[in-house]
Amino acid sequence: MVEGRFARGLRLTAESWSVVRQRPGLLVIPAVSALVWMAGSVLLLGPWALDIVDHHSRQRLFVDAAIEAYPAAFASTYFNVAFYALAAATIDGRPMTVAQAFGHARARLWTIAWWALVATLVGVALRALEQLPVGGWLRQGVEWVAEAAWSLATFFVVPVLALEDTGVRSALRRSASTIRRTWGESVTGAITIGGVLGLIALPILGVGAAGFVAGRSGYAAGYVLAGLCVVLGAAALVVETAMGQVFRLAVYRYASGEGATGPFAKADLESAFKPRPRRRFLGF
Repeated sequence: MVEGRFARGLRLTAESWSVVRQRPGLLVIPAVSALVWMAGSVLLLGPWALDIVDHHSRQRLFVDAAIEAYPAAFASTYFNVAFYALAAATIDGRPMTVAQAFGHARARLWTIAWWALVATLVGVALRALEQLPVGGWLRQGVEWVAEAAWSLATFFVVPVLALEDTGVRSALRRSASTIRRTWGESVTGAITIGGVLGLIALPILGVGAAGFVAGRSGYAAGYVLAGLCVVLGAAALVVETAMGQVFRLAVYRYASGEGATGPFAKADLESAFKPRPRRRFLGF
């Protein structure tokens, strides 16, 4: 079983990469998204960190974090909608530029804004679970179950918003019904892709740590090596993000009745849709 999943993970990694390498824009979008996220973190979290010094109220921190979560959710959804539009065009062999992909996202701006609001409000509600007047282990258990259920139910929401002319409520229903049919294989498949690339990133992390230690010991070249490894690590993260999203798109399209899509093997996609066995009471 483990070997079968690992072998399937290697195939999924290769299949996802074969899509990404066809169109460099599929790497440009997550790279720009990461840069925007970092810039936004500096602009938003910087003043917030200073606010922490002036206001030690836990409630104030909660409100500040909730307000600043919305721009992050909006930006993430916007970039992901553009990515899925470009990825779908790549798989279908249709011409589309990065600018056109962002134009596709702008055409769905209001829907993106509504979904970002819903995601932010639910995120705030999940954080509010930390305030439940119950035991620590019980509170953490409730919080974990709620977060896991929400993450699974919304796994395909952004692909639905990107590829279908639908609203937030309909996208939520489509996502939840699709994830119920997949037995969670779509989630584990994305995790497997990340694991495969993680094995590649480990040597980079080790070399970077060694370079930093060398730099602290007085060897300037060590800092250069460490900086290079940071760049390589960031590039690996961008590639992992792109490949994981391509796989998510392929699984969603297969679940929607489009059959095998792009280079993805039908057997790999079928493995995510084994019929759920009917449970019988007392064996009947």
